[in-house]
Amino acid sequence: MKCVFLDCDTLGQDTDLSVITELMKTSCFNNTQKKNEIIIERLQNADAVISNKVPIRQEVIEACPQLKVIFTAATGVDHIDTAFAAKRNIPVCNTRNYAGPSVVQHVMASILYFANKQHEYNASITDRTWSQQELFCLFTPAITELAGKTLGIIGYGNLGKQVASVAKAFGMQIKVAESFSNKQEDTDRFPLSEILLTSDFISLHCPLTEQTKYLFHKKTFEQMKSNAVLINTARGDIVDTNALLEALDSNLIAGASLDVFNQEPLPLDSPLIKKRQNLLLTPHIAWASYEARTRLIGELVANIRAWLNNDIRNAVNI
Repeated sequence: MKCVFLDCDTLGQDTDLSVITELMKTSCFNNTQKKNEIIIERLQNADAVISNKVPIRQEVIEACPQLKVIFTAATGVDHIDTAFAAKRNIPVCNTRNYAGPSVVQHVMASILYFANKQHEYNASITDRTWSQQELFCLFTPAITELAGKTLGIIGYGNLGKQVASVAKAFGMQIKVAESFSNKQEDTDRFPLSEILLTSDFISLHCPLTEQTKYLFHKKTFEQMKSNAVLINTARGDIVDTNALLEALDSNLIAGASLDVFNQEPLPLDSPLIKKRQNLLLTPHIAWASYEARTRLIGELVANIRAWLNNDIRNAVNI
C-alpha cells in the first residue's frame, strides 16, 4: 500500500513519524501548496493520503481513482470534501481526543490574561510607572476574580467539556449553548441569545459548518456584555474578523483571544496585526504541545492500523 503525507511538518519536526512509515510505504512532504494540480500530482498511485490542512476537494478525489482512504491529522475535516468522498466509498478518518489538556491550558491562559492583566502590570514595572508611585500597590487596571463569573461554551464535545471542568475549579459558572446538531444532549443547554447576554467569557469549540460560519458577526457582538471576552480556538471563519475589530475598537466588548484565523499564516497586511491591548493573538498553537502532537500521531497510527486490518476507525462520513 502506498501512502502520501502531504504536510508532515504541521506536526513539528521534533516528532517521530517512523511508526507511520513502518506501517505503509509513505512519501512524506514537508508541506504542499494548496493547488489542486500539485496535490493531484503528489497523490498519483496513492492508496491512502494523510493531510492536516491541505485541502482534498472533489476535483482531487476525481483525479485520483485509486485513492481508498483519507486520513486527517486533525479533528476538523472542513478541508476535505467528505460528502463526495462518501459517494466514492472513501472513508475520511479523523484523529480525536489528543489535544484536550493543551487546549484547556490555552483557553484558561487566555481567560487569565484578561482577568489578571499581568502583562500590563509587568509593563508598569519595566517602564518605571510603579517606581514613581507613593503606594505599595497599583490598582489600575482592575483585576477581576474568575469565581462567580460566567463562562459560555459553544461546542460541548470533548474539548468543551474539559474546559468546563477546569473552569469550574476556578469557581466559574458554566453555560453551554444549545447544539447545532440533532444529537441528544447530556447537559442543560441555553439558547445562544442567553449565552451572549449573560457570559463574561465565551469560548468556541464547535466545528466550522454552514450553521456556524460567521456565527459571531456584528449583531452577535451587539448582544454581548460590554465586559465580555471572546476566545476562539476552533476555526477562524466562525468569527467575522471585521465585525470583531469594530466591536473591539468601539469597546462594544472588552476583549478577544484568537488562535485561529480565516487565512493562516496571517497576511502581512491583515488588519488584525495592529497592537491592541484588548486583542491577544497566537499562531494556531492552542493544540500544539509536544505531548498533544505525540498523542495525535498515536491516534493517527491507530486509524491506519485499523484500516490495514479491514476495519474503519473514526470515520466521519461513512
